[in-house]
Amino acid sequence: LPVGVLVIDYKNQVHDGDFAPNPACYPSIRALSDGVRAKINATTVFSFWPEAKTSSAEFATLNASGCLINADLGGSAIDPTPPRCREMIWTSFLRPRYYEQG
Repeated sequence: LPVGVLVIDYKNQVHDGDFAPNPACYPSIRALSDGVRAKINATTVFSFWPEAKTSSAEFATLNASGCLINADLGGSAIDPTPPRCREMIWTSFLRPRYYEQG
């Protein structure tokens, strides 16, 4: 069965809102992506739960930037509707930590 995309689901971080792969599970995004490409000719995609736990590495940054809403569940939902929040999340977290790694 041909596979075009291998999705690594949202629990790929130590804490929701770290915006970095758990190094115990994903020590090298580049090696993982290259291996998936070589073995099954698929692209690797990481998904994210739109929440930042208070214990996450980026909680303070997201909170200070006004990018968090609704703190009902021990964290806060990430609000991607303001363009500045989308830009910060992509430029500071996702692009360098995932996309540029493979």
